[in-house]
Amino acid sequence: MTNFHALLIGIDYYKPNPLFNSLGGAVRDIELVKSYLEKSLQLPPEGKLNIKLLTSPLPNTQGNVRSQNILPTYEKILKAFDDITHQAESGDFVYIHYSGHGQQAATIFKLDGKPYDEALVPMDLGYNGRYLRDVEMTTLLKRLTDKGVILTVIFDSCHSGGATRADGQVRGSRDGNPDTSNQRPKNSWVAENEELEKTWKEVTGRKVPEGFLANNDNEYVFLGACRPSQLAKEGFYGEGSQGSHGALTYFMMDALNEMGKNVQNFSYQDLYDRIKGQIQSKVANQVPMLLGKANRLIFGE
Repeated sequence: MTNFHALLIGIDYYKPNPLFNSLGGAVRDIELVKSYLEKSLQLPPEGKLNIKLLTSPLPNTQGNVRSQNILPTYEKILKAFDDITHQAESGDFVYIHYSGHGQQAATIFKLDGKPYDEALVPMDLGYNGRYLRDVEMTTLLKRLTDKGVILTVIFDSCHSGGATRADGQVRGSRDGNPDTSNQRPKNSWVAENEELEKTWKEVTGRKVPEGFLANNDNEYVFLGACRPSQLAKEGFYGEGSQGSHGALTYFMMDALNEMGKNVQNFSYQDLYDRIKGQIQSKVANQVPMLLGKANRLIFGE
């Protein structure tokens, strides 16, 4: 039996903090993805779809994922990863989609040539909370790939400071600088720092990768919103759009819907080429990143 496990994380509302404003379209991104998976994903007859949903909507907003959300705190995100890792079996599909803030932060690890960690920003970061750092993410993903799952990772965020969005909001710190605070915790809840550092060195070959994730070509597909030096943007892209979306998510879902029932005949390279063309024709200075097994069929072997 081949099952499909999806972890969907969208963060619009952030608890008060000194660095990040709340966003406007991240939860709407997740609504698009969830709807597509439920309505259009083609699974074998015996396959099951398991969606874990973590969203932080703006107060007093409504939507089909907003009344059933688990808040994407650091703790809840780690638990969701742990749940999927335990539930997934060899040959299952695992799909992870994050839409929200990204940031550079002074590293908490002892790794040569790595002064900053690239990080996702949980909604409860606050003044002295935890980022979900690239070194932690490397271990979380390795735990999945070690089980033999077919893994796809989508990050519709920027991972360097100052990622402004088309509507004037920011997917990075307000001042565009890395977080150099000494108030952040120096340990991880994923594993002991020494274990995380060892895994990072094994996966990266001791080189600091370009962008957020280690480029492990043999393990998974990673699609990121933009190059490390660029801005991840959000805007009103569809005709008659009722709200903003991240450019990567909007044009990815548009391409998947256009492919229709033949989607599994296309590779991630095909999908990337379509997304890249659409984004470059409509969004200035944003080129998405594709790493890993680009020739793998979409939602396929």
